Amino acid sequence: MSTVTIQVDVDVDDILEAMTPKQTARLKDALEFGDNERQAAIDACAAIRRGDTMDALTILELEFFPKYMSEAAANEAYRKAMSG
Repeated sequence: MSTVTIQVDVDVDDILEAMTPKQTARLKDALEFGDNERQAAIDACAAIRRGDTMDALTILELEFFPKYMSEAAANEAYRKAMSG
């Protein structure tokens, strides 16, 4: 297995100027964190500072990329896994 590193230089001003007002509004909404998201970011930063990158990734994945969209869906998946 090999590692490939790519460096990309992006001028953010060019991107923002090219965005439509609707895209800009969607970006603004996406960047506004609620209390749970803010706490997840704080917890992930703390994990990174103590050198625990796996914990940091797990915290961010659970908050921003959950496998199940509701507690009920997670419980149902658990029940199915345990019954079979």
